[in-house]
Amino acid sequence: MTAVTTQGRGTPLSDDLHEHTRIMRDFTTARELRRLGTGVPPSAHPQWTVGVIIACFDVGRMGLLMQAMQSVRDQDYPNKLIVVVDHNEDLFVQLINAVPGGVSVLRNARSRGAAGARNTGALKSDCDLVAFLDDDASAQVGWLRPLVCAMGERDVVGASPYATFGLVP
Repeated sequence: MTAVTTQGRGTPLSDDLHEHTRIMRDFTTARELRRLGTGVPPSAHPQWTVGVIIACFDVGRMGLLMQAMQSVRDQDYPNKLIVVVDHNEDLFVQLINAVPGGVSVLRNARSRGAAGARNTGALKSDCDLVAFLDDDASAQVGWLRPLVCAMGERDVVGASPYATFGLVP
């Protein structure tokens, strides 16, 4: 049974929500540290390997995909970049010829769509953790490290970044 407590004006909150709130506070702290230029400590879980998976499907989004890949390569936490092409042979061939060394390009071996492509990447990854980035998104420098740090918390099985949805943080 999950205990229910109240916070603020008597709004009931479960223990799970308290934990989520604490994690989001930690993300906010990490974001504030980055804003101040101090960053999240570089020693945060350096033993964990992270595979960043980008699923893609459309040749017309190649420019956005290249920006997404560069944003992953610019992260301050070491990672392995895996790009999974969702049933588009033309795009697969173009990527094989266009991506820099150290980037894995795979064909989606699962069902069509982003979920199948992400599953293909996750199953092929030999990393301790996986993170997902959309092919039309660019991750800000420092995006990955707080996610990895959150995974070091007791009872945390997944983490999500704070999203600004076009607003400047």
